Amino acid sequence: MKYLIFATFLLFLSSCSKSLIYNTGLNLPTQILQKGDFDIQDNIGLFPEARPEAYPYDKKNTTIGGSLQIQYGISNSFGMALKGWADLEQRENFFRSGIELSAHFNHLFSTRSHLIVIPHIGYASGKSNGGYGLGTTAAYHTQVSDVFAYYTAIGFTWGRADSERKKNAYGESRIPAGIALHGNLGISYNLIPNLRLNAEINPIEQFNTFDKTKQLFLAPQVGMGYTF
Repeated sequence: MKYLIFATFLLFLSSCSKSLIYNTGLNLPTQILQKGDFDIQDNIGLFPEARPEAYPYDKKNTTIGGSLQIQYGISNSFGMALKGWADLEQRENFFRSGIELSAHFNHLFSTRSHLIVIPHIGYASGKSNGGYGLGTTAAYHTQVSDVFAYYTAIGFTWGRADSERKKNAYGESRIPAGIALHGNLGISYNLIPNLRLNAEINPIEQFNTFDKTKQLFLAPQVGMGYTF
């Protein structure tokens, strides 16, 4: 019996995700949401791997993923968004996902220009492990016309695994954690009233404090959104 228990324990350890995925996309609409507006958007793109060192055989910093975001305008200057994402590539042959809650504080510069400060908190999960993160982003959104807008942003996200200390490749006992500095360059174009195409190019510099490594890469996304 004790050998069976030990074998089951080893199986549990080996089933943990090697890496978790997160999402730095903003997916902003063409028009900033007003009080009572409801917005939904889905996306597909490349999502960052929190620990790409776990896959030395393909040396990829991202994985193909999909996301769904809903956003609600509580007032003309404040809104909330809920976003979920999932690993579509399934590099580990099972489902990895995440969820994020964010607040949108909008400051009006002119009738067509806004500064948006977006603090966020989220949780990413694997097969039998997970991790949480938090950060903030500042975005400048410009509506060029009734159907077209662009935005730029810069922000950071800090995250750590919800596990105890582990030994890294240097034999040091550390908590798996890291920080990402990320930018956003996005456009939104209304195909018809309320229905839009959205695309982003998101540069990320990621610092893995557990493995003592860093990466610089792009995590682009494209999607469709609708405002009610």
